[in-house]
Amino acid sequence: RRSSARHARAGPGASGDSRAAMTELLKSWVNDEVGLSEPVEDFEADFANGYLMGELLYRFNQQPTFGKFINKPTADAKISNWCLLEPRIRQLNIKFDSKAAYSIMCQEKGVLTQVLYQIKVRRTLERACVCMYCHSNYARPRLLCLPRYCRWPSISS
Repeated sequence: RRSSARHARAGPGASGDSRAAMTELLKSWVNDEVGLSEPVEDFEADFANGYLMGELLYRFNQQPTFGKFINKPTADAKISNWCLLEPRIRQLNIKFDSKAAYSIMCQEKGVLTQVLYQIKVRRTLERACVCMYCHSNYARPRLLCLPRYCRWPSISS
């Protein structure tokens, strides 16, 4: 029973079919819902320089320094962009370090999709609950505060 549950999710130990399904789900999300400046065909190649990841986080108000990003396939651009991204991704409580960034820059399969999946989950959580920590009448809940401070509203008498 445990092994079937493990194969049902698209994590590191998931089957190839599960990974392909997760990739298609993420591709649909990025291309249809988020709508980046360039259509994504191959995650590893398209996100390797970090520019599209910066744009994605910028669209969710998580990357205020997006103007510093460089959309070139050079090693310098990749390093610069991922150095800007690393602290932001970590603030989202996503496990991310220089090894993960290097794997993404080298277009290693699966690393980027795991990061994107976690961002998508946090985005879904943002829409699903009201964050009492940072919510006000004039601002939407921020993705940064999730899930640590996310609480369902309580009725007080």
